[in-house]
Amino acid sequence: MIVATTRPTEMQRAIETADHSAAALSATVGGVIPNERAVARVESALSEPFRAAPPEIGRRLGQAAEAVLEDVAFGRNQQGLDVGQPLLAELDPHLAGLGRDEQTASDVANLCLYLVRAHVQKRDIGAARQQVQVCLRLVPDLRADERLHPPSVRDLVSEARASLERGEGGILAVHAAPTDPEGCAIRVNGRRMGQTPWARVPLPPGPYVVQIECAADRAGRVHPVQVAGDSPTRVMIHVELAQRLTTRPALALVYTSREQLANHLPEDVALIAHTLGATRMLAAVDDGRNLAVRAFAVSDEGPLLVGSAPVPEPIDMTRSREAVAAVLSGRQLDAPVESAVPSDAREEETAHVQAGGGGAPNVASLVLGSILALGGAAGLCVGWYYWTELEAAWATFDTFENVEMTVAYAQAQDDIFMTRWIVLGTGIGGGALLTMALPFLLPHEEGVPWWSFIPAAAGAALAGVGIWQLTEDGEAIGPPQTLTTEPAWLGAHLIAHAVPLLSVPFIYLVRDATRDRSAGAAVHVDDQRAELRVWGSF
Repeated sequence: MIVATTRPTEMQRAIETADHSAAALSATVGGVIPNERAVARVESALSEPFRAAPPEIGRRLGQAAEAVLEDVAFGRNQQGLDVGQPLLAELDPHLAGLGRDEQTASDVANLCLYLVRAHVQKRDIGAARQQVQVCLRLVPDLRADERLHPPSVRDLVSEARASLERGEGGILAVHAAPTDPEGCAIRVNGRRMGQTPWARVPLPPGPYVVQIECAADRAGRVHPVQVAGDSPTRVMIHVELAQRLTTRPALALVYTSREQLANHLPEDVALIAHTLGATRMLAAVDDGRNLAVRAFAVSDEGPLLVGSAPVPEPIDMTRSREAVAAVLSGRQLDAPVESAVPSDAREEETAHVQAGGGGAPNVASLVLGSILALGGAAGLCVGWYYWTELEAAWATFDTFENVEMTVAYAQAQDDIFMTRWIVLGTGIGGGALLTMALPFLLPHEEGVPWWSFIPAAAGAALAGVGIWQLTEDGEAIGPPQTLTTEPAWLGAHLIAHAVPLLSVPFIYLVRDATRDRSAGAAVHVDDQRAELRVWGSF
């Protein structure tokens, strides 16, 4: 069970859902990997969270380097070894953090090289060479400062470095995934040793930690590596996955947007599943608006979404158990269009739009929205047609110079009276239908997109003209004071056009404010019934 979220600071509800779902899953099927074991496997086989070195280690390194330098300078070689060697043995868990800081990295290098000098002064060249190997492992880009270290020590470092370059040691080859960005820093034991897409580093055999970092202010996750001495050690790091992955406080994937979550969740889940040796993964997905459980089957062919279900709030065991039961049965209640399961992998076909899944609405939503939009456009067109009829009726009525209670006179009055209400009714109806259609047709966006203000500006201009028309006095026609043209009818029709245009940014605003961008239609057809479901909240 894994958590996927776009809200790392508000991850608790997704973690609670994952915990409840894991408990429900364990009670339903066997072979479930507990979260603690999954975290341990991921951290040991894939990557660990970066941890800065404790400040105490840095202080002790500086003090030890000064003390050992004094010891070897006065010939107290064994005393220097007794001080320095135990401290160097403690450094492995902290190398990723120590190597990032130039001062602490320099202290590690100098302390280690002072021990090389102690061995040289004891005339134990074999031990000195072994110590140089330790130094090159702790600080892969080690350089011996000629102001601090004598030629005998510098020569041993150069000799060991040349030996490694000739292939007489280990080789670490670090590769980023083909889809990952180039130019990201590749760090080995905290030291920058190259950049993506790959780096080849000659090193002494032994344990190392590797990081790839694309942002200078964000330390990468730590990948433990054991470099062999008899053949190159190759490591493939999925940089973008490492940036999204976290194991504290739970095994989780953190995405920067709903679109990124929709586009990368299946492949990220598959990579973690391969690390865990799992064939099926459940994800508690919080996209910032909706919470759901999704089930993926993972094979050599890739990940396959086999079930999904929303988890309504408040989050509790009952709702989580119902969601788990739904996804295990293969139901597709909230899955994004991009991850929809092929028709041959499930019994029923469901067309829908995922809340905030990104991109354009699905086919059913487009069809429904298009029907509403066509109806609205037709209503506005009919309104304009009857406006021309109203103009013609006014012109006819204006030909009567005196009040003549004739059939033609009464017919003209009736035409004006009825036609102007038809103009108003079709305008209001057409504008309402167009406004209703927009939530089904507008693409999903984060927040309120800038382009939504362009139709809003056009709508504001139309509304302004309409309001001006509403305030205008009508022109008297026919017998004096009998009937006026009443520009208000034209103004109301223009305002009906303005409402759909003005509503575009407001739809996005309400979507964002209510944390619900869900809008769409789902179609289900089988041998017993045909069903159309429509949902939305705006």
